[in-house]
Amino acid sequence: MKKILILGLIAVAIAATVLIRKNSIENNIGTFADAKSTTYEVQVIGHLDKQKEIHNEDNNFSFFMRDSVGQECKVIFTGFKLDSLERSAYIIGKGHMDGNVFRASSLTAMMKP
Repeated sequence: MKKILILGLIAVAIAATVLIRKNSIENNIGTFADAKSTTYEVQVIGHLDKQKEIHNEDNNFSFFMRDSVGQECKVIFTGFKLDSLERSAYIIGKGHMDGNVFRASSLTAMMKP
């Protein structure tokens, strides 16, 4: 049973990476490196780094996320913390880079099947 789940998650990750690469120009979907190289908002798909803490203070929260190519970046979101963040299979953050920090204007947590 565990092998099937692991293979399923790997297949989902590969499919997500292929879709990201295929549609990156058309839909502004990319990586943290793509976001750093443009002034436009970019949608970055990745997963929560569960080894690092989530900070939640005064309607702002921050966490670390790894994008589809494995690059880690601190994400800051002004708004309420998503309740499903820790249980999510992956996260879609729309925003821009501010130095070495990704400032998200919106976040979506996609749940595990």
